[in-house]
Amino acid sequence: MATNIILAAPQGPTGRRETETRTIKLIVISYDPILRAHGGARLREFMKWNDPRPMTTNLMRYLRETSGGFARYKLVEGIDGGGFSVERGGFR
Repeated sequence: MATNIILAAPQGPTGRRETETRTIKLIVISYDPILRAHGGARLREFMKWNDPRPMTTNLMRYLRETSGGFARYKLVEGIDGGGFSVERGGFR
């Protein structure tokens, strides 16, 4: 899903900055495969990577703060993929 990120309020027809806020709805898909060969651990656990959920929440908060409250992101759905994503040509 492509989302335009606006960090400053656009100018309205009068040349002034708009003061209304914009709510941008997000669907976040996290590919975090289960590694059967490693006791069913998730890839991020095995690699000791950060959990994407709090990182997503923090990013939404940072974007709201840096836009002066203009851009308000709302997480509509979070999907955890249990497998590797399939690339063009079938590579996993």
